This record gives sequence, C-alpha cells and structure tokens, in this order.
Amino acid sequence: MSIKIESVFVSFIKLNIIRLFAKINIHSPDTFTNMSFPNNLVRTYNQNDKNPLLSYLKGQKASQTGNTFLQKIMEKGLQKPGYSVEKDLFLAWEKGRIVGWMNVFFESHIQRAVLSGYSRTTKNSADSLLELSIERAGELEAKKVHVYLPEKNNEARKFFINHGFVPVRTFLEMTIDFSKTPESANNISGPYDNHFKPGEEEQLAGLQNICFEGSWDFNPNTTEDIRFWLALTGTKIEDVIVEKKAKEFLGYCWNHLVLPDVKKASKKKGRIYMVGVHPAHRGLGIGKKLVRSGLSLLKAKDVQLVGLTVDETNVAGKALYASLGFSLNSRNLWFEKHLKD
Repeated sequence: MSIKIESVFVSFIKLNIIRLFAKINIHSPDTFTNMSFPNNLVRTYNQNDKNPLLSYLKGQKASQTGNTFLQKIMEKGLQKPGYSVEKDLFLAWEKGRIVGWMNVFFESHIQRAVLSGYSRTTKNSADSLLELSIERAGELEAKKVHVYLPEKNNEARKFFINHGFVPVRTFLEMTIDFSKTPESANNISGPYDNHFKPGEEEQLAGLQNICFEGSWDFNPNTTEDIRFWLALTGTKIEDVIVEKKAKEFLGYCWNHLVLPDVKKASKKKGRIYMVGVHPAHRGLGIGKKLVRSGLSLLKAKDVQLVGLTVDETNVAGKALYASLGFSLNSRNLWFEKHLKD
C-alpha cells in the first residue's frame, strides 16, 4: 500500500508544499479599488525588498501557511534547488507598500510550474502577478502551470478559471483531534526505534522516489531537495520514521510540528507530512504501522491535532486513515493551465 500525502507544497510541493504555499486570496470584484494601474507596480523581488517583505508577511494572518513559510525562507536565507528568489518571486506594490506576492516553483523532470502566493490587492495588480508568473513559467520551459486552492475559496477559484485554469485533481485534508477522541489513543503504537539518521538524506530521497514513482504529477526529489524541506519545516531527519529489514528500507513516515499561530491561542498541531511504502512490500500492514508510529511520535511532543492530505482517488489511503480516527476536514483542488509551445 502506498499512502500518499501529497502536499504543495507532490514533488515536494505536491507532498504538501503546499499545501505549504497554496493560499491565494483575491478581493471580490466589488471591493476592487479605482486606483489606476499606472500608480501600482508589480515586479520581481530584489534584496532591498527583504525588510518590507518580512514586515508584510508578519502583518498577515499566521494561519496563512504560505506567508509563514515564505517568511522562514527569507529569515533563514534558505535556497531551494532550482529556485531563484530574484527571478521567481513577484511582488505587488500599491502606494509604496507590498500588497501581494506570487512564487513560481519549476519542476524540471515533469516540466510543471507550481504557483503559490497571497494577494489582497486590486484586480489589475492580481492579474499582473499571475501574468508575470505564467510568463516566467514559460521561460523555464514549463508545459503546464498548477495552483492549489481550497474548494471553498470561491473568489480565488473564479479568478483562476477566468485566466484559463481548470480543476484537475481533488485532495482531502483529514484531521484527528486527540482531545476530542481519546479512544483514538488505542490506535497509537509505543516508542518506535527505527528512524532515519543524519547523513541518510540520500537514502530518504531514493526511497521516496521509489514509493511515489508513477503517482500523479510526482517530481523526483534529490538529496538537496530533502535537506531543503527538512530545514524549511524545522524537521530533524530523526523524526522521519523508517521500516527496515536488515539494510533494506521498506517504508517511511515523515512527521513535523506545525508552526504555531502566534496571534491566537490554539491547540498544538502536527502533520503526517508524507508516508510511502516500497512497491515490493505493500499489502503487509507496513503503512498502518508507520502511521501509528507517526501519531505516537507527535503525541509524545504534546500535539493535540494532527492533519494530513490524501488524494481523493487513493481509496486504500482514505480507508486506512479513517480506521485510525481521521475525519474529513476540507477539500482542496489542483487547477491546471496548459502553456502553448
């Protein structure tokens, strides 16, 4: 069984990045200002923008995951392989202040560009953010552009549909709340001794690529990609549980704590970021064992609410999570636009 927790952040953005980055909000048409577009500016990021951008991100809702992770990239100076902040990040300015941004993440193996961003701006600025991002995707020789949106975000969905995007895939956000379902503790295993160790990032990348080969729009990841996402999510590689037989890696469960919402009191949150089982060892209960161990690890860190993302077509995965106490929280859609050759 392959338990696919695609987020964004899914190549890694498909794994959950975005899910890490995929919050795009556009004002409804009746709230657009009458400011003429020449008074506004949309352009690529430069190093002089760092402090204004950080101030803007800190002023947004902490629950906007994309804002939080872009903030971490800026603060930590992280470099995503194949990504140039000066070429792939666009900023919208109005009256001398930043009002929105959009990122272009290119996945060369599958010639896909994933857009992510956050905009509370005029329609003209939002249009320009998207148009420049699509133009950049074309420069990178992407064949298609994807964006990941909450099903309930009607304004954003309408915005992208009006620009030629169509829905192509649905993913489910499932959660388990230990404080509301104490009986779910029965589904948690005890301490788990097998973890990836520092220096085994290459083995983790290799196992992940084997587990997800052939999955919808999966982009193979390199050792450098693994290191980037570990750093970005604040995850130690020791928090990635592994099932082994002798020296053979059979499956893994990647877990991490969710960045806290500092603006309001909330339950401590965690995620089952990704689970995969080697094709040659599926159907043996390894996936369930790994997820239970992941829940155990998170509960040991006083996490109360655990979330994960699963492809709506992954019948086995949905059944497994439901059997462990997870329930449907929301639906998210991948939208696609094909680019002309």
